[in-house]
Amino acid sequence: KQYQDIFAANEKEKQKHKRSTHRIPHEEGLTREEAQDLIISPAEPVEQPINQPPEPAAPEPAPRSQAPPRCTNCQIVGHTRRSCPSPIVI
Repeated sequence: KQYQDIFAANEKEKQKHKRSTHRIPHEEGLTREEAQDLIISPAEPVEQPINQPPEPAAPEPAPRSQAPPRCTNCQIVGHTRRSCPSPIVI
């Protein structure tokens, strides 16, 4: 009985792998001839305007600077806990 179950499961997996992966084309898609025509025909050249200066590039933003230190003891910006003038809060 157990052998038959394993054999049946294996056969089912084999059938899954044998199934075709071809898809039915969408009704409104291109035909093969239309697709070949698009591939073979040269693409239309893109016309660029003449006598127009290129747009000036945007200036690069300044690099970010590091935030000033904030004390974890008194929450004041400008020093760290090691150099805090306030007594240590526990």
